[in-house]
Amino acid sequence: MSGIRWDRRAIWIAMLIPFAALALLRIPEGPRFDEGDYAQYLLHARALAEGRDYRETGFIPTRHNWYIGPPSSPPGLPVVLAPLVVIGGVRTLLIPWVMVAFALAFASLAARYFAEREAAPLAFAVGLTVGLQPDIQHFASQSITDLPFAAFVWGVLLLCDRPGAWSWRRTIAITGLG
Repeated sequence: MSGIRWDRRAIWIAMLIPFAALALLRIPEGPRFDEGDYAQYLLHARALAEGRDYRETGFIPTRHNWYIGPPSSPPGLPVVLAPLVVIGGVRTLLIPWVMVAFALAFASLAARYFAEREAAPLAFAVGLTVGLQPDIQHFASQSITDLPFAAFVWGVLLLCDRPGAWSWRRTIAITGLG
């Protein structure tokens, strides 16, 4: 492998294009029948977009389904989705595109972490492996918090493990991502 010249731009393109294409092709699948978290995030986003109380989603808790819930989810993703809901409603195609962007950030940041510490082929393999997982491709376009959370975690790891003294700017960036 030492004879191969690894061009960074080519690595990122070769790593991310297949994932992005496959994730975007899977948008029409929508959520599976056993997935429900996405709906609660969208209902919270719609409540925000319509100026209603955040908890006003129509969820009816019951002791007969105690394992379903909670009645209210944290507001991170709904706050991001609310402007998109204002523009096009809860079924807008903007939402899957933004979610795919979060998933791309996750794969990119994970690969970048390894690119800064290991050989380029390993970083390429990490990004490609993350992006070609079938569940990652499916969830990439769904309104769930897992992949945005993973992107933020890798962002924090990158900033925390960066060499050099900590500055106020770095501290604020880590706090914001956290």
